[in-house]
Amino acid sequence: MAASCYQIGAIRPDEYERCIDLVARAFTTNNPSTVHTEISFETFRAFALEDCTRAACVDTGLSLAARDSATGQVFAVMFLKTFALHQPPEKMFAESSGLAVSKEMYEALYEDAAVNPFGLCLGSMTSGKTLHGGLGGTAPDAGRSGMGKALRVRAVAVARERGYNTFVVEPFHPATRHIWTKHCGCSVMAERPMDTFVSASKVRGKHPYKGVGGSGAIVELVLNRDPRDWPVFWPLNLLRLLWQAEAFGNLWPAIKGVLGWTPS
Repeated sequence: MAASCYQIGAIRPDEYERCIDLVARAFTTNNPSTVHTEISFETFRAFALEDCTRAACVDTGLSLAARDSATGQVFAVMFLKTFALHQPPEKMFAESSGLAVSKEMYEALYEDAAVNPFGLCLGSMTSGKTLHGGLGGTAPDAGRSGMGKALRVRAVAVARERGYNTFVVEPFHPATRHIWTKHCGCSVMAERPMDTFVSASKVRGKHPYKGVGGSGAIVELVLNRDPRDWPVFWPLNLLRLLWQAEAFGNLWPAIKGVLGWTPS
């Protein structure tokens, strides 16, 4: 499909289920970490419905689809939502070891990023001023059309137009990370190599992504410098983040990590 044969616009409510299907198919056939941990289409689809709800992603008019200009068929999707520390039900992770280790990786990355006073803009994240790039995918038959890049560039434009201070996304695929950093101007705020990632639960072994290339990462683009994001406000912002995540048990480990404290 040629680049001139598609148009990008907001996902319509009647397209929501089909877009969820497209994302689930893309992740379970083309994402190395998802394929490696054997997450099924049905399992990932259920996760996508919880992670990218219609209310947060579509009813808001934030999420994007690339459609064939002639037929209107959706070939690529990018779910977008205001950053919130919403987690799908724990039962979902308990029933899928692949989802469980993915959750471990995401949590480890956010812990790495959050304990750095000069890292993520926590003030914007905890006050509804961060746009979060959620799940996205391109249909296999779309070919090298450039839709993936165009969608991501447009996502950053949506963040600017809607008045967000920052844009945050977690790329686990080398190709998508390249787009975010090279073409959208995002900076890497935390990163862990897939191959050497250590699982605390060991539900799929100590190194669940052994043999998977690349890294899991959090990348951020600052669109508007807000005083709430200054390092001096980091302690308060971290407290707000932990409160919103219902994770006050992580406060002392976070403080120790910042101070470089290790037990004697």
